[in-house]
Amino acid sequence: GAEVQAKFLGPARLNDNLFVTARLTGLTRVSFDIEQNIYRGAIDGEQLLAAHVKAAYLDADTMRPKRIPSTLFGDSQS
Repeated sequence: GAEVQAKFLGPARLNDNLFVTARLTGLTRVSFDIEQNIYRGAIDGEQLLAAHVKAAYLDADTMRPKRIPSTLFGDSQS
């Protein structure tokens, strides 16, 4: 499963150059949190969106939570 929270802070316009960031902010055995942001032009430009995503790692066959493989996030996983 997943949960998304997003704040739309300003509109993007056709032909805008957008800078998108994603950062792992939390990690458990079966879920992870990612912070996502969108800026106009550059990372120090106007912020257009601030979002937080929480997702569970699921077994594709059973759709039940499954331990996240250590290779998915590398050194970030304990």
